[in-house]
Amino acid sequence: MRALIALLLAGCAADTPRLEIDWDTHIGDVSPRLLGHNTVWSRGGLGLWDEATRAVKPDVEPLVAALKPGMLRFPGGTRAMVYHFDEAIGSVAARKPQCDPFTGEFDATTWGIDEALQFAEHIGAETSLVSPWHDGTPERAAAMVAYANALPDSTVVIGVDANGRDWGTAGDWAQRRVTNGHPAPYGVPMLEVGNEPYLDLPTGKSVCGTQHPYTQAERLEAGVYIPSTARDVAAQVAKTVHLVKQVDPTILVGAPAMTDVLGTPNDPATAISTVDQRLGTANAWNPTMIAMANADFLVLHIYSFGAMTDRVRLADELRTAITALRGLGAHDFAVTEFGTLFDAETQLNAIISIDMVRVATEEHALASLRHIMIEDRPSGLFANSAAILGESHDLEPGYHAMAALATALQPIAVRADQSDIVTLATRSETTDTLGIAIADRRLAMTPADLAVSLPEGSWTGELVIESASSVTGTDVSVERTSVNASGALPITLPPNGVAIVRLHHSD
Repeated sequence: MRALIALLLAGCAADTPRLEIDWDTHIGDVSPRLLGHNTVWSRGGLGLWDEATRAVKPDVEPLVAALKPGMLRFPGGTRAMVYHFDEAIGSVAARKPQCDPFTGEFDATTWGIDEALQFAEHIGAETSLVSPWHDGTPERAAAMVAYANALPDSTVVIGVDANGRDWGTAGDWAQRRVTNGHPAPYGVPMLEVGNEPYLDLPTGKSVCGTQHPYTQAERLEAGVYIPSTARDVAAQVAKTVHLVKQVDPTILVGAPAMTDVLGTPNDPATAISTVDQRLGTANAWNPTMIAMANADFLVLHIYSFGAMTDRVRLADELRTAITALRGLGAHDFAVTEFGTLFDAETQLNAIISIDMVRVATEEHALASLRHIMIEDRPSGLFANSAAILGESHDLEPGYHAMAALATALQPIAVRADQSDIVTLATRSETTDTLGIAIADRRLAMTPADLAVSLPEGSWTGELVIESASSVTGTDVSVERTSVNASGALPITLPPNGVAIVRLHHSD
């Protein structure tokens, strides 16, 4: 591929369009939680874990560490809905296989909650937990939080759930964590109640060990299947919030917002789930969550299931959803999944990954977690969204984009010109380090010559440009170049390209 990078030591041609950055205007904070990834409990974290040695695979660990993930999501999305953390802790002999709703089969992996949380600690990531929904209860969710975050001397009573199980006290579960080798609390900051319970799309699988078809949009209580109406979900979330906050007042609890279903946009103010439509309850999902759930934040999943090139603007849907939900009275949001069904192994994913971080920063989201970090079976649903794909651990376009972002971005986001070429500009507290990410959403076939304005002084660093022959091209190249600039940094951005630069003040 032709090299399309033009760099000057200082200054720019007078006719080069200038990308203005207001380095003094703070527009948001770049939290490490905005550079997060989904992880899954099944099959050893989908390729993280070596069952034979009961250790993270040595060839995978440095690949994950290079992503510098600020947050990992566990035990998954759909796969969290029937996951019983309490059956996957302690001695291997005492553990029970868990149900994988994607396969309808039990999985005896030894990659449990302790292994996942300790790995997150090891690489410096936080964890967002997802509580089960299929047979989940507020008490089960509280016990999960207690195992992760409580102290052994806690006397908070979790109590008996609707299925008749007595979950004891928070201290009981904390003591089990201590016994299992982790005396200190893990300090998990976020909990999501279930995953997309508004989605009743049949998976074609049965709940493991039964003939009952699996769907996310129902829960099992005292032997009875209860449809996941908006009011029922909101009521269960409210109960969970109340109980979990007694266990750990600092943890943030999220309720599911319905912003799209299978890629079909909905008006957040009026959207009604398929279950509520079928039952004739006519309760709009999001207003019900906001009014009843008493959650700390709304969980947003932003997907495109189509094949059109306008998917390059997927991040715009995030902004549209947040704006609409704020109009209904919601305040805080976390993006815990985003991606595309098709072409996620292409340059499109790199552009979307950068742009979602940009919009999440500008909209002050609590977290932004892309789907998904690693997948060892490329044939699986959404597998090509993985940053690390296949048994050979191929590094996908989204991997390169997220790794470069994690290295370059600084904690303070500042105002930058926006057009079809979008920019996230960041700086350190003292403005001695700059991190800039630029993504080309033009769908044009010509490069763009840019002159990126810099603060006073001389700057040195590295420029990473990732590009392909088309927005859905797999012929992705990544070029790294050392740069020196003052006044402005000239960049020739290839069509469909992204540029990520980290600069240090060199005066």
